[in-house]
Amino acid sequence: MNGPVKGRKSMASVADELQKLGALKNEGLLTDAEFDAQKKKLLAEDEPAMATGSTDNTFQKFGLFLLVLFFGVGLAVGKHWGSTGTVEADSTTQWLADRMSTTTTAGPTAQNVPPATPTSGPVAVAQPSPAPTAAPAVAQPVAKPAPVPAAKPAPVAAAKPAPSAAPRTAPKDSVWKVPVADTDAQIGPKDAPATVVLFSNFENSTCKSVAPNVQRLVQEYGKKVRVVFKHKVIPASADGILASEAALAASAQDKFWAFHDKVMAEPLVPNRAGLEAIAKGLGLKMGPFRKALDKKTYRLQALKDGLLSNAVAAHSMPNILVNGVRTSGDKSYEVMKALVDQQLASRPKDKTYDQIVADGRTFEQLGPSVGGFDTADSPTLGKAGARVQVVVFEDFQ
Repeated sequence: MNGPVKGRKSMASVADELQKLGALKNEGLLTDAEFDAQKKKLLAEDEPAMATGSTDNTFQKFGLFLLVLFFGVGLAVGKHWGSTGTVEADSTTQWLADRMSTTTTAGPTAQNVPPATPTSGPVAVAQPSPAPTAAPAVAQPVAKPAPVPAAKPAPVAAAKPAPSAAPRTAPKDSVWKVPVADTDAQIGPKDAPATVVLFSNFENSTCKSVAPNVQRLVQEYGKKVRVVFKHKVIPASADGILASEAALAASAQDKFWAFHDKVMAEPLVPNRAGLEAIAKGLGLKMGPFRKALDKKTYRLQALKDGLLSNAVAAHSMPNILVNGVRTSGDKSYEVMKALVDQQLASRPKDKTYDQIVADGRTFEQLGPSVGGFDTADSPTLGKAGARVQVVVFEDFQ
């Protein structure tokens, strides 16, 4: 068997070149005439080998038949190769350019010159075109709600001061019958339009705090006001009764208000020695002063004032009445002053104090009638039917 002819293309090389020509034709890079010319050229290059009578030539003819058959199949699927074989198409294009260059330069006599091998350069890979990016939606400006004007408050009419109530005379049942005797300690003219009666006690702390208001009232109103002091004594308090007796003894020497102010200034009611010290400091005659205390000269008067306070319901201390009308509320100077102003404006001009309070209210303390008590089921001491009967109401506390 003869060996292959030197310089002759192999069957595989011819088949490969035919495939590349078919791909170029399918891609439209070669016309039919150009394809046929290149095909004939490839086949002409193998004619010397076919002319030999060796066994290899017979085998080569059979291989050429298979090559043509394979080429036909390649043409059928060439369309597919052209759409997907981008890399192969680029290589074939380079090969065709080399071969045509060789054919042009060498002419028909250059059949034994092998075509240049396509160089594998950088392969351009088709990049997918980027999908168009949707433009971002532009937020439409939101219409701002129209401002709602705040409702203007309705104008409030300035409150007109209430007209001053016309002065009026106090109702008859609000006037208490509080008589004033010449022996009562008093300051101011007897015919003053307003008479202020003060039931007070030398031991009570509230009475002590109100005491300076007396001088303040006299200074502010002058001759329009008379202030009368009544003793609000507590029978169980010996020191309180003694202080009232000493004040009445000082009043007998026209020193009542000076003595009153000194005793009220003390945090506690003084004992007898303290009362005598105050009297001595005021320049009183100590003989008559001590004698009055020893003989209890003014005790009855102090106790009678205590009974009168019960008759006119003067239970709180101090208890203040202006022209027989009692103050209500606290014991401040302002409350007392307001009642004085009211009485000055409403007091009848043609009546004296005694006439104003003559028909006032009172609770009789020692009247002619005597109340009786049923003591049949009560524990008793002494003889039944005695001329004097004492009834005691008490508990065990």
